Amino acid sequence: MADFKTHLLGGCVTGTLAALGTAWMGWADWAVLPLVAIAGIIGGIAPDVDSDTARPQAILFNSAAVIVPSVVLYRVEWLQRDPERAVLSWVVMAALTRWPAAWAFQKLTVHRGMLHSTPAILIFGAICFLFTGRRLDDVPLQVAVGLTGAVGYLTHLALDELWSVDFNGKTIRVKKSLGTALKVWSKNHMWHNGVAWGLVVVVAVLVWQGMDGVTVGDLMDEYGGTALEAVEGIRLERR
Repeated sequence: MADFKTHLLGGCVTGTLAALGTAWMGWADWAVLPLVAIAGIIGGIAPDVDSDTARPQAILFNSAAVIVPSVVLYRVEWLQRDPERAVLSWVVMAALTRWPAAWAFQKLTVHRGMLHSTPAILIFGAICFLFTGRRLDDVPLQVAVGLTGAVGYLTHLALDELWSVDFNGKTIRVKKSLGTALKVWSKNHMWHNGVAWGLVVVVAVLVWQGMDGVTVGDLMDEYGGTALEAVEGIRLERR
């Protein structure tokens, strides 16, 4: 499989190109384009979070300990009403994410398991979408971040598959790991399959609700304006 530096480079290239594409299509303001790029970078290293000794696990759980509590506070108004409640909730959620959640994750996952799979791409992209916003105005940015995260994740798995083929000799040799990164089903961990595809259904429903009736087609600039203008037109029609 490809090493950490290769995956990080792949994520950086994916995130940068996606951010430039987002700006070109008018899906988001320039100020938030780094968020799009970060989604691609994180997606580029995220699959290796299932390796207990890998740097991605430490990086992602340290990041999650900051991002997850902040997103929950942003989306749950009840937690914002009292400053003391907000601070205490943030600290508790950060601690739970960094230590108990990381420990449970290590115990329940295996390297090259369902985190290296097609449903994992869909789940990661959907999580990026859901974490990016909650209003109709946010939908274009949410779609951009979700798609970029998914493509970054796909880039990681594609690199793993590419590294499973040895082109150095006179004949091409295929390693045993070929096909394990982009699988849709694990033969050795059946209950992991149920959890993965169950999560796909759950996040798909949440994304559909988050779109609030706005489809990706509405955002593809089919009638001349930018994606942000398309959302504004949809909102005016609803009034």
